[in-house]
Amino acid sequence: MNTKKGVAPIAVIVVVVVIVALGGFLMSKQTKKETPAIESKLPVQAGTPVPGTETPETAAESDANAPKEVTVTYDANGFSRKTVTVKKGDTVIFQNKTGKPASVASAKHPTHLLYPEFDQYKTAERGKDEFRFTFEKVGAWNYHDHLNPTMTGTVIVE
Repeated sequence: MNTKKGVAPIAVIVVVVVIVALGGFLMSKQTKKETPAIESKLPVQAGTPVPGTETPETAAESDANAPKEVTVTYDANGFSRKTVTVKKGDTVIFQNKTGKPASVASAKHPTHLLYPEFDQYKTAERGKDEFRFTFEKVGAWNYHDHLNPTMTGTVIVE
């Protein structure tokens, strides 16, 4: 009987050691999957972010500098935002919801000479219900519907 008592504790110890070793092995495999190594054969210049290493601050900075789009709706009551402020390079989307033809253009009516490029009639969007314009000049730009010049607004470009 002494032999059986001696074998049982040894068998239990062996089983426990095997389970602990197996658990440790599986844990090390999981850790390797979660932290992949970054390999790069190209030299990285100082100040260049490495993909996957952006901080919330650097991600916010790049988002803040990215061109934006702002929508202005035009309905029977006029332009929904009489004044909109954007940065140089941003795009304003003018959506015609009047059910009638419209043509957004820079002031002064009828010549549109203060910002001649800002004239829907001179673009491929002529006659469409949406006019997208990217502002490349800093300033305050008054605009109107060329077909109903009493409807006006202003885009301020910083």
